[in-house]
Amino acid sequence: MEAEAAARAPHSRPIALLKRWPGTNGPLMPDRSQTLAKTLELIEPFNKKGVAVSEATRFAQDLEWDSLTVLDFVANIEDEFDVLISMNMQAEIETVGQLVDALEKLKA
Repeated sequence: MEAEAAARAPHSRPIALLKRWPGTNGPLMPDRSQTLAKTLELIEPFNKKGVAVSEATRFAQDLEWDSLTVLDFVANIEDEFDVLISMNMQAEIETVGQLVDALEKLKA
């Protein structure tokens, strides 16, 4: 009797084999808008001037960040997104939008 019930039961896969993202078994990758939202959230404590921040906002000119502030902010970004941003990459990033684009590349 139990053998018949087992034979009729639908076949299921273990949870560990269920796909969470097409092509991988890894966690869902956030899209660019989520990366931007998190980046804006991380900028807020460093935005001492109360500047309205957008993708076009420049770190040095608009937010008036000094090198120490940049280092603290980059450390927070690296921790949050689990990435490493090289000094060369940091030198090329001038705006919030450029940072988000760089994070998307690093996460890919």
